[in-house]
Amino acid sequence: MGRPTTASGLLVLPHEGPRRLTTVLHSHGTLSYRDDAPSADGEGLDRVVSSLYASGGRAVVAPDYLGLGKGPGRHPYMHNGSAVSAAVDMLRAARQATARHGRELDGDVFFDSDHTGEEILAKLPGTDPELLTDTWYDQLIRPSGRFHAVLRSVDTTCQWSPQVPVRLYAATGDLDVSIANSRKCVAQLHGRGVQADVIDQGDTDHLGSFRASVPQIAQWFDEPRRPLDP
Repeated sequence: MGRPTTASGLLVLPHEGPRRLTTVLHSHGTLSYRDDAPSADGEGLDRVVSSLYASGGRAVVAPDYLGLGKGPGRHPYMHNGSAVSAAVDMLRAARQATARHGRELDGDVFFDSDHTGEEILAKLPGTDPELLTDTWYDQLIRPSGRFHAVLRSVDTTCQWSPQVPVRLYAATGDLDVSIANSRKCVAQLHGRGVQADVIDQGDTDHLGSFRASVPQIAQWFDEPRRPLDP
């Protein structure tokens, strides 16, 4: 950490439309292999999602994150700092790459993020002790040291005040990432005076929730924006 490295990502531009383009920053969810990253997997869901957003006349920027795609080394999973820096660096690179194609980014950015930045340990099923060693389970219940510091950084993901509309998409049927995470996040945002909603996709699994949410997000991006209430 803290040393120069190489990062990769995907940039998708519409074939037609205006010269100046609004940007969608697509932040992918958990990936197990570097070749599943948006820039590497030509048939993956992140490539499909990026193409869908671009079909609406927007530029789409999808960072792979460090250690994925063509990036060397290991991926620092659940590390908010490197995820943010990878996204910002990809936006900067996209501005230069877009100019080489005779287009321009207008500075407005829609943000679409999956559960990588959420609190995945907020709700432990009752069967977890059967799946983990006693030592590891005790560390989850009573974290300490660097592990505790990492968990605390994830806990603060929603403790800020974005000045833009916010929607979280989840499903009560999702057994991989509990909808309780999204509800807790919205409660924290509400406590800071932020307008935010949870869209419940109902009795569907994690992948089903993702597939149901993406078209709804694309439609929401197309809705006229109105100023937030003071």
